[in-house]
Amino acid sequence: MEEKADLMMEQIVELGKYSYDMEREREESLIAQSGRMVTAVAVFLALLGTWFTKPLNLSYAAIIVCLLISLCAAVWGGWRYKYTIMHTVDDFYNEVGENQECYETKAQFNMQWKYQISAIHKSKHKINDIRSICIMISMISFISAALLISIALFSGVL
Repeated sequence: MEEKADLMMEQIVELGKYSYDMEREREESLIAQSGRMVTAVAVFLALLGTWFTKPLNLSYAAIIVCLLISLCAAVWGGWRYKYTIMHTVDDFYNEVGENQECYETKAQFNMQWKYQISAIHKSKHKINDIRSICIMISMISFISAALLISIALFSGVL
């Protein structure tokens, strides 16, 4: 029975580590995407100043507002938020020392791993969902600015 519990907990911990690794890769990808959006908006803002020489009007203002919203959302998407961290080795040592009767099998030790990985994974997942929303807002605002520029150019407003 103990071997079965050990095997089960080993598999749960292994799947938890895999799931956490995927969430960490998602985080890195979202931060990279955020950086690319900041670059795109900055380039667009710089070009905007060279393209348009007419006085400021409502079209300019709408385009600039969309680009600034995009820039802010992209920066928020790349922000390094605080997340739940794993306990230190000393914390683990103290936990095991104070509760030796709870740590007699491999499955019981793996259960501690499961708790740690689960807490960190949930924290990163929640933050990554926030990042994803920020990047989506940034992209929509950026595309809106590009559409406004196109409309303004074709209608002769700019």
